Amino acid sequence: MDWSAKKQKLMGRRLSYRWSNFQLAMSYFKTTALILAKRPLKEADRLYILYTKDHGKIEAKVRSAASSKSKLAGQVEPLSLALVMIAPGKELETIAGAALL
Repeated sequence: MDWSAKKQKLMGRRLSYRWSNFQLAMSYFKTTALILAKRPLKEADRLYILYTKDHGKIEAKVRSAASSKSKLAGQVEPLSLALVMIAPGKELETIAGAALL
């Protein structure tokens, strides 16, 4: 019995279908970006303007970037080159992960 058959048997057909749709909806992409600027957005969020070779100019937000416990705030400072993982959103993209290059 292969893995997909075991998964359907263990989780049930309906749950497996929902999980596969959830994974398709969350389409992240990774790219190298130059962070051009940052601005405050709402209370603790920040809006970053990025330039990528593949996607051009992107405006993306980082949730809770203004808080002292933010892990991403130090990775996405202006005029830095970073590998970013971006999740598309309805209005703005969201930076889900970043690492300095």
